[in-house]
Amino acid sequence: MSDKLTLELNDKGGFYEVEFTNLGLKKVPIHVDFIKRYPKLLVGGIWAITDVEYELPADPKASLWLIASVKPIQVAGVNHEEFLAARAKFSTDEWMDVLMQSVGFNPEHFSRRGKLLTLIRLIPFCERNYNLLELGPKGTGKSHVYAEFSPHGLLISGSEVTAPKLFVSNANGKIGLVGY
Repeated sequence: MSDKLTLELNDKGGFYEVEFTNLGLKKVPIHVDFIKRYPKLLVGGIWAITDVEYELPADPKASLWLIASVKPIQVAGVNHEEFLAARAKFSTDEWMDVLMQSVGFNPEHFSRRGKLLTLIRLIPFCERNYNLLELGPKGTGKSHVYAEFSPHGLLISGSEVTAPKLFVSNANGKIGLVGY
């Protein structure tokens, strides 16, 4: 699985523990060899593909989870000038294909209009105070991007939406989700 790993030293135990940002696992011990191999783990965490194993320990206080392998996927450093020069060579259609692939879709199966409609769903992740409402029958993929793209997106089922939940509750004056 890929996730952002953040390390913290367990002072009492004298070893490092990992917190998985998206998975929600905390205090998973990590072998010191991984830290020596990938020192960027110690400075704010990195995104990595990690094999995590479940093992019933002999000690009831020990973690049930074990990190078997770590493969960083985050770029360590970027030459901005080189990046900008290479980026300028991409056409608009090539950028659309890259974005489609980055959210888990094969761009070959979409028309240009289909790609644009799909990419519109990303606007709330890039633009402040931009809200998007999608309507359609069940099972048509309306929520796919919101559920899979970022843990910071908010998805509300249509049956759970009320005016007080979205805007302001007259009962208690609490600001709704759109207000935030």
